[in-house]
Amino acid sequence: SISGIDVLRAIEWAIDNTTAKIFNMSFGAEVEEDDPALARLIDEIIDVHGLTVVAAAGNEGEKGEKSVGDTGLAFNGISVANWDTRGTFSKQDDRVHPSSSQGPSIAGRFKPDMAAPGTQILSASNQG
Repeated sequence: SISGIDVLRAIEWAIDNTTAKIFNMSFGAEVEEDDPALARLIDEIIDVHGLTVVAAAGNEGEKGEKSVGDTGLAFNGISVANWDTRGTFSKQDDRVHPSSSQGPSIAGRFKPDMAAPGTQILSASNQG
């Protein structure tokens, strides 16, 4: 897992050296509390710097409910589950992928906030 100090240093560097206001955090760790330290740090960074932070819900879906990772639990961040179109154009079979972490949070908060495509993504690649 990444440390809070590493996250803080990376965001401070980006604030000082770029005009970025939207950050993606596709990392996190399992937690056993509703408001872990890293989530509180992310909330503070959002408040102080007026940023938008989007975080992966996590990949602990097999553990069932209350499996959203620490970065996805920030109150002011947007946590995103892995939406699976199952490779079809039909919306009838779309679902949150079983590997995606699930809410609610440990205290019953609605998390993740939304879902976005995260399975079988076709994109530009230097691998042909």
